[in-house]
Amino acid sequence: RLPPADGDQRPWLLVLDKDKHHQARHVTEYLEDANLSYAFLPPGSPFLNPIEDVFRGKRVLLVDDSVVRGSTMRRIIRTLLNAGATEIHLAIFSPPVRHPCFYGIDMPTQQELVAAGLDDEPLEATLKERFACDSVTYLSLGGLASVGETPMCSACFDGSYVVPVSADERQAIETDRRG
Repeated sequence: RLPPADGDQRPWLLVLDKDKHHQARHVTEYLEDANLSYAFLPPGSPFLNPIEDVFRGKRVLLVDDSVVRGSTMRRIIRTLLNAGATEIHLAIFSPPVRHPCFYGIDMPTQQELVAAGLDDEPLEATLKERFACDSVTYLSLGGLASVGETPMCSACFDGSYVVPVSADERQAIETDRRG
């Protein structure tokens, strides 16, 4: 989809699309009804080289499914600000990732997770400052549970591992990940 014509004052929504394109199509239908300008970044996209005329003077709602380390998010926000965005609001549609996955997803150690060690109360304010954006909001664990029809593993969000992982096993996995 092409950017809106010059003079379009609608807020911009930038969706970091890591999932299947058919899911993006459903989101697109909603966005058209919401009267927003929007763009999707496909998986592996060489973004970010935004067109300044598109972002200059605009408020941007940046949507992502999760933030793990936060380094990519900082870079994206800085790039959009440099392109002239006046406000950037970050919406993360998962709870904060605070614990590594030991069930097969190659994820950083707990110390590398941007939300690890931060309580819910100051989390969004802390990350707002860290990412240099205007606001950060996460989906709550209860909110995530309410949209699913089947039980799911939430260990990376709440640290409740379905199958216990001993300290020795954790150490071995983390050592292996560091390579």
